[in-house]
Amino acid sequence: MNSNTKSEQNVVLSDEVIAKMVAVAASEIEGVCELVPNPDIKTILSSKSKRTVYIHRSQNSIVIDMYVKLKSGVNIVSVCNAVQENVKKTIQNMTGNAVSKVNVFVIDIDIPTEE
Repeated sequence: MNSNTKSEQNVVLSDEVIAKMVAVAASEIEGVCELVPNPDIKTILSSKSKRTVYIHRSQNSIVIDMYVKLKSGVNIVSVCNAVQENVKKTIQNMTGNAVSKVNVFVIDIDIPTEE
């Protein structure tokens, strides 16, 4: 094979694989309790009701929507900023795809019950 010959190979990752990477990256941030399903009524009534991460692709980039439950007592803005940075960095490094936006929706706060 000639050293100047380029091999055209495509690697396609499913949205589910990227969503798993997003979940791992988010869980690495202190203050994230868990990812939770989108509470939107349209989503609840659809077959997508268990999804916690949504991937939107354009020709040049990826937009990620994710729904989280945070731990009680954390600085919400700081935690969300850290999640956005870590998810963007992780996805770009692991896939080579540009991430233009990471939208973090805080759906719940884990408030411990006193017994």
